Formats: sequence, structure tokens, C-alpha cells
Amino acid sequence: MQSGIHSTVAGVAVAATIPLNVRLDLQQFVIKIKGLISQFERQGDTGSRVLTTPHQKEILEELERASKDVESPLQRLEHSIHPWVAFGIMPLFALANAGVVLDSRLTQIIFEPVAFGIILGLIVGKPVGIFLFTWLSIRLGIGRMAEDIGWLHIVGVSLLGGVGFTMSLFIADLAFISPEYSNQAKTAILLASLVVGLSGYLLIKLFNSNINRS
Repeated sequence: MQSGIHSTVAGVAVAATIPLNVRLDLQQFVIKIKGLISQFERQGDTGSRVLTTPHQKEILEELERASKDVESPLQRLEHSIHPWVAFGIMPLFALANAGVVLDSRLTQIIFEPVAFGIILGLIVGKPVGIFLFTWLSIRLGIGRMAEDIGWLHIVGVSLLGGVGFTMSLFIADLAFISPEYSNQAKTAILLASLVVGLSGYLLIKLFNSNINRS
């Protein structure tokens, strides 16, 4: 931070060093699990009130190790820290970076160049970009549409992609030194996120309801 580089860059650098490879591929995992389960079944009696034998305990520990080996360290780390990030770090981060002042000038603020540009970017730019690239990748055969998914689902998800909160507020803090511009940007981010979030949710919910009724 003192050198002029934001501290979050360190997090990006650390994340790039976490291995994505697995020790066991899917076929090796299946073969190993089947063998261990067969051994487990051959050991001791069955029943809900019977304690596992020492050998069965070893097999269970081996099953646990195999389950970890088929997952990459990156996946295991992501899974273990998800509750802390989702329910602790992200809300605190959002609250620390919000600091938006809402007053009677709200209608004027949203038509200021900074705010209006951000609103257009989140409500129009991101959804249109996500939808068009999805459509293009499917038409070119790069990707394929999942089962039970329609184009209105893609439109809804594209709208949800326009939601900008924690990182958008963070970037606004870095981009605008002026408190006035910073407040305009944050106000626009919150309003635009609310619009696309509700629009995307209602569109997907409505489309799913129509499918279920049919």
C-alpha cells in the first residue's frame, strides 16, 4: 500500500499460485472407491448399532483421503472459505466501501455524466454484451444451450450480470478522488444494480412459472 500498489494485488498473486491439478482423476477415483467399499462390506457385521472395526475405520479414512485427492486444492480452499467470504468478508467489504449520501438531489444526480454513464453501463452495456457473446458462442458452436434453458433465461441471467456492488464500489473509490463524483458513482451503482437485479429475477421467475404451467 505504501509503495502505491493496492493491497488487493497481493491476493491476486497468491490466488495464482494455488494448484488446480488433482492427484486422482475421475477414473482412478471410481476404481479406488469401488475397491474400498467392497473391502468395507467384507469387514465385520452390519447394523446401525454395530461399531466399525479398526480395519473399517482405516478404510473410511482412506475414503476421505481419496475424496480430497479427486478435488483440487483450489476447489477445497474455495469451498472451505466460502461461508466466511459470503457472510462475513463481503458484507463488511460492501459496508466499508458504500458510504453513499442519498438526499433530495437524487433525481439530479442520476442524470450527471458520471452517474448516467455508469447506469447505462450496468443496465444496458453489460446485459447486452453478455447476451450477444452467449448468442454468438452458441451460433458458432463454441458453446451449447443447456437442457430446459430458453433465450429468456439467458436474457434474465444477462440482466443479473449487470449487478455491480462490492467490486464496482471498490473501483469507484479508486477511480474518483472527488467526493462528489465518488458519491455520484456509488449512487448510480446501487440504483442500477437494484433495477437489473429485480428485472432479471422477475423475468426468470415469470418464464419458469409459464413453463411449469404448460
